This record gives sequence, C-alpha cells and structure tokens, in this order.
Amino acid sequence: MSIMFYLLFAVVFSAIIAIFAVQNAVVVTISFLTWKMESSLAVIVVTAAGIGILIALSIEMMIQVRLRLRLRQSNNRIKELEAQLEKYITDAAKSAKETAPPASLAPPMPPLEKPASGTEAKAGKPFIK
Repeated sequence: MSIMFYLLFAVVFSAIIAIFAVQNAVVVTISFLTWKMESSLAVIVVTAAGIGILIALSIEMMIQVRLRLRLRQSNNRIKELEAQLEKYITDAAKSAKETAPPASLAPPMPPLEKPASGTEAKAGKPFIK
C-alpha cells in the first residue's frame, strides 16, 4: 500500500482519539494487580495509543532489520555463485581447448560436387562423386 494511505489512516486515527479524549475528560481509577492510579481518561487513552504506536513501530523496525540482513546475505550468495559460474565457464573453455584435436590432424573433408544435370539428383544418386 502507498505511504499516503498510511499517513491518511494515521491522521484520521489521531483525530478520532483526540475527539474521544476531549469528550471523555473525566477522572477514572485504573487498577492493575496491586497498583492503582487516578487520572483523566483523556490522558490514559492518549498514553495507551502512544504506547501502541511505539510497539507497532518497534516491531516494524525489527522486521525491516531482519529483511535487510536477509537481503544482504542473499546478495553475497549471488556474488559467490556468479564467481563460481565464471570460474566454471573459464575452466570449461580451457578444457575444451586442451581436448580439441589440432586442425592440422583433422582429416580433410571431400569437396561437394553438383551433378551435371538435374536427372541424377532426381534418381536418388548422391552429389558427392
């Protein structure tokens, strides 16, 4: 998705939280296990939203770091494989030159001759004499 969508979503979400917080500015008591605290509902809602944003950003950063590490490892592996391929191509070319017989030792090919008339070719006789 585009970054503009995320930006628009963040602005709308922030506006909704701000409106909720202003309309619900009453003092509430929060209890968690043995811990108790009294605060404005607006402060609690904004704090909870901020903590949620920080958690989401930290998770996204961890994912980005992991992906960049994997990309770097993949690029290094590609370079290694390209170097190996180049080495194999060079070795194959060298071995092909070493195993090929010299041109002076190859038997000469007889010249191809065409028949004088087209009747011999039609009768199935070869062109080589």
